[in-house]
Amino acid sequence: MAGEKKEKYSINSNYIVGCRFDNWIRLLWQNKFRIKPSCIPKAIYITLVSFVMFFPAMLEKLIYGRKIKNINIDKPPVFILGHWRSGTTYIFNVMAQDEQFAYFDAVSVFTHNNFLLMGKMIRKILAKSMPEKRPMDDIKYTTYVPQEELYAYGSQIPECVIHMSAFPHNGDFYRNMAFKKCMTPKQYKRFCKAYLGILKKLTFAKKGKELLLKSPDNTCRVGVINEMFPNAKFIHIYRNPYRVIMSTIGLFKTMFPMFSLQGFPDDEYVENFILDLYARLYTQYIEDKKNIPEDRLVEIAYEDFVKDPVNMLGDIYGKLGIDGFEEAKPRFEKYIESLGDYKTNNFVLSDDLKKKINDKLGYFIDYFGYDRME
Repeated sequence: MAGEKKEKYSINSNYIVGCRFDNWIRLLWQNKFRIKPSCIPKAIYITLVSFVMFFPAMLEKLIYGRKIKNINIDKPPVFILGHWRSGTTYIFNVMAQDEQFAYFDAVSVFTHNNFLLMGKMIRKILAKSMPEKRPMDDIKYTTYVPQEELYAYGSQIPECVIHMSAFPHNGDFYRNMAFKKCMTPKQYKRFCKAYLGILKKLTFAKKGKELLLKSPDNTCRVGVINEMFPNAKFIHIYRNPYRVIMSTIGLFKTMFPMFSLQGFPDDEYVENFILDLYARLYTQYIEDKKNIPEDRLVEIAYEDFVKDPVNMLGDIYGKLGIDGFEEAKPRFEKYIESLGDYKTNNFVLSDDLKKKINDKLGYFIDYFGYDRME
């Protein structure tokens, strides 16, 4: 039974099933239709589902497109920043308990192109195919749990880092698409249009609520976001880089078997890929944050946040000028209590990987105030 459940998750809940049909064809073309033979059934399934869902997606666009286009995002969005496995999900889930915020959930990201017209039906279908817990860390999983918006805009355009998990042979290209400087003007324009479009659509669906957003790739797009939303607020959570790298390797080794249509990269490639992405992401972030006023950016260490999350949230709300902390505080406390004694995964750091981390990320280890492991 366990094996059946894993296969069910890897096919029916593959994020790319929610791709708009034209984008799915674009991705196949971009990757020269290179699909591993054993993954061909997955590709056929994705093609059929995306084709069937394309027509109601176009109907949804016809009905709501003009209204969404005319929506103004009046309230400055709050962006949670940080590399994968840095604690972004934890703080996101806690802050989502504040009812003044709107956020993406499984339905609005994985089936973004259809969720206004078909959301109720899709939620029932997703609820049957989703695992009870996230495979990478055993956090409780439901269709209402907050999700990263990169799945939503990635369903519409190929310029999205998440596509590296479906097409790892082209992983370097998709990694580069997280960085403005690596995009052509046409690619950047398409990204901005898609990204603004999904945020407007969520704002429309949630009747103008303030947006709470979390997607690790936003960490290297602070400059871009600041141009799009001059009053945006940022919460950056960082964590011991050794823990982050080891945990991210575990994440990628979970993602590739679930999502890949081209087989799985070897361990050395995964390690080097993640180290390079971390270094580039934080090089860009450190440069971009120079242009963000102190009253719009808060930086916290994961190790500090988990010790006293509620009081730290009070500080964050105060520094960023976010109202409503006292009203939301009981919900924060209730949610945190519901987690029980959740423990993070344990990893063994090899001497070889430790040396790689020290050589590649030594500057960032020092920058964030952690001790180097020798």
